[in-house]
Amino acid sequence: MHDRRKFQDISSKLFPDLHALYKVEVEHFFGPAESAPEGIVVSLHRAHYCLKILRQMATYGFKSPSDVPQVAEFYRSVCEQSKAILLFRKQHEGDELKGISEKYANLLMKCLLELLENYPYCFLNYLANVLSLVTTLVFTDDGNAVLYERFTVQCLCMIKSILDCPEYQVNKIVEETKNPEALHAYRIKSEFFTTTVLEQICHRLITQYFLLSREDLEIWESDPEGFCTEVEGGDSWKFSLRPATECLFKKMFHDYREPFTRVVLSLMTDAVKMTDSSNFQGLLSKDAVYNAIGLTSFDIVEEVDFDMLFTTHLVHELKITDSNYRILRRRIIWLVGQWTDVRFSAENRPLLYEACIHLLSTDSDFVVRYYTAMTLRTAIDDFDFDRKCFVPYLSSVVTLLFNLLKEAKECDVKMQILNVLSILIEVMGVEVREAAGPLVQFLPQLWHDSEHHNLLRCAILTTLTHLVSCMGRDSIAMHDFLLKVLHLSTDTTHASHVYLLEDGLQLWYCVLENTPSLPAAVSGCVTGAESNNLPEVHSNLLQLYANLLPVLDASTDYLQGCTQITTAYILLCPTHFLHRYGRELLQVLGGLASDLKAEGLVLVLRMLEAVVRTCSVDGVLLVTPLVAKISSNLLLDETSTYPMMVSAQLSLLSRILLVHYDSFTAILQLISQHVQEADEAVLTALLRVWCSRLSVVTPDERRKLAALGLCRLIAVHHPALLAVWSRAAEAIVEVIYDVTNEDTKQDKLVISDSDYGSVQPDEANSSASSSSAVDPSYLAALAEDDDAPRVAYSEDPLAVDPDCEHSKRRHALARIDPVHNFPLQGFFGNALMEFQRAAPPETVQHVMANLTDEVRAVIRDATSNLSFKPS
Repeated sequence: MHDRRKFQDISSKLFPDLHALYKVEVEHFFGPAESAPEGIVVSLHRAHYCLKILRQMATYGFKSPSDVPQVAEFYRSVCEQSKAILLFRKQHEGDELKGISEKYANLLMKCLLELLENYPYCFLNYLANVLSLVTTLVFTDDGNAVLYERFTVQCLCMIKSILDCPEYQVNKIVEETKNPEALHAYRIKSEFFTTTVLEQICHRLITQYFLLSREDLEIWESDPEGFCTEVEGGDSWKFSLRPATECLFKKMFHDYREPFTRVVLSLMTDAVKMTDSSNFQGLLSKDAVYNAIGLTSFDIVEEVDFDMLFTTHLVHELKITDSNYRILRRRIIWLVGQWTDVRFSAENRPLLYEACIHLLSTDSDFVVRYYTAMTLRTAIDDFDFDRKCFVPYLSSVVTLLFNLLKEAKECDVKMQILNVLSILIEVMGVEVREAAGPLVQFLPQLWHDSEHHNLLRCAILTTLTHLVSCMGRDSIAMHDFLLKVLHLSTDTTHASHVYLLEDGLQLWYCVLENTPSLPAAVSGCVTGAESNNLPEVHSNLLQLYANLLPVLDASTDYLQGCTQITTAYILLCPTHFLHRYGRELLQVLGGLASDLKAEGLVLVLRMLEAVVRTCSVDGVLLVTPLVAKISSNLLLDETSTYPMMVSAQLSLLSRILLVHYDSFTAILQLISQHVQEADEAVLTALLRVWCSRLSVVTPDERRKLAALGLCRLIAVHHPALLAVWSRAAEAIVEVIYDVTNEDTKQDKLVISDSDYGSVQPDEANSSASSSSAVDPSYLAALAEDDDAPRVAYSEDPLAVDPDCEHSKRRHALARIDPVHNFPLQGFFGNALMEFQRAAPPETVQHVMANLTDEVRAVIRDATSNLSFKPS
């Protein structure tokens, strides 16, 4: 701010003198024709330098430029000089003044554009003159005679910027607009943009600026792939003629729909008539009109019956094979793509697919085939896409796209075609398996050839992810290539990992999802020679995990992907994985824990829960120190208000309680050291938090799990528990009500074996191989997709993707989950019996006396078949 004030002080002192010098130089080179050429060159250069400085001062050196007389005069002269300098340039088109005069003209227009951008209300003083100037230059024959491309682009940008200016916008009901400047701008625009002017602008845009130029056609002929990859997105409309023209057309069509619609429909009526292939100018004009129809598809959807247009005219023009007609074949197939996701009937989809196959297989022009591929991408990536309808064409399309991919040379073109294949594979799923063989064989060569094109390699990674997903367990045939790709993509010592890491992690997780489970004979065997016990597929995958630890240690940016992958490893080969990487992994997580926010800690807690689910006591002993470190937050109340965090913490503590009570005691001791409190005080505080926060635990499966853990606690006679024993019992009863079916009075989360359907014997071999001999259900997992957010959560805990090996492993864990095996009410009754056996009768009577009648009734029901005496 201080520097800006300094610049404003300097500008106010220097601007008048510099402006006077500038006027002298302008008068000199705009002066009499008999002036010496050398003097004109010098004056023009001086004026150009002065204008550069004045532009900066006028834009940034005054709070309100229009309030300073010299600045206002400067901008008036800028408007006046714009056409004069174009005439000057035209007169000197063959000498050295042409170049400097173009730079000067460009700078004049920049001055006006920056005034509009920074001081739109000051620009109002010049709005009418500027609109008149730019439209006369761009949309009349006289103006076109003196224009050149860069200045034309600036004029088009000026009109669009005026229409886009937020300070000039009025309410839908104009009279309700309270901003007088906005109303003034609206009146100026309304008076200028009459129906006649608008129709003339629309007609000129389509019939003049939409035409393919000679330069366009030369590029098409000499460099077809360069023509296909012309940059059109982002800010290209500010610098290139075609994007600038199309952006202005779409903006004006939106703002002045009626007059523009009339012109477009009128031109379309003439354009749909069959054009002779020898009439090259007629083909270019028709191409321009079809371009307009495509750009405005959303706006004229009610005025144009595109299905009829397609079936009666366009599809027939696509079949004309004349070389000149390639212009229309390319434009028509692009046009269909623009309308596919707007309004295109399902009945015409097969006709579109047949047209695409025809062009991809018979058209010799690369540009036409490329645009056909882009239209296919739009068609298959549409909400209304019907997979069954596309199946008959799938094999041909994949083969033709693959041939087009092999033919492409440019990296950007390969990326776009590969993207079409990737989307097709993703949408069609397992249907692609038979047709994808040639692509699978070609991708290693493409990966090798793209060594210096990391963005292309990103596209390859995405395609591989979809391929592996659709091939399922059959993807192990690709593992040799996939492991090389994954190793390079996730190797933090290799420079390319900056580009490839994110896509590489997604592919890695997908590979693990579709890797078959371990055979039962080796799933639980860990010896000194563990690599000899594992199949080669699993051994190689296990070796690859060494790449993930540096990623996890370096940054939390990829924490979610890393925890997904780690959890997948834990379910795939738990004992082997934790024997090899367990301690190192826990060490890395311990270093991260203090820096993670609640969302990150939830991911870590769910991963630790997977360790407990699959490895029983060994898993509990491994995670105990880290669990204590994270769980201390429950007492410090740092993140206990975040329900997801509470759910994750209580779930993990409950699983530890159900598996190994002594480890829970060790966790309490570690927490007490951290918070510097006695063990009994920590246990009491933890139980209070457990009871008070149980109501926010979601979903019902996790709430029941937390209640099971609470049952395990109240079964123990401990002085620290007696103070909150009654509140704990009430909290458990609340959950019993939540999970009990009102009609059957049964626990709705308990699922019988018949509900699971048929499950192959090897489904649970990798996950449940280390089950406790006492009660294997304690090692089960909740049937949620916590570690797989890419899959939508299903209310059915037994829902399984039959082609996903990872889903089968999760399904197997769900089968032995205590949540789905033990009624909470019965578990509560058993806990009460244990408490009665451990506690003196007077203690039992004391805690029961503090309960409500409602809770007593539930206790009577829970212990009706037991010998529990509540009083």
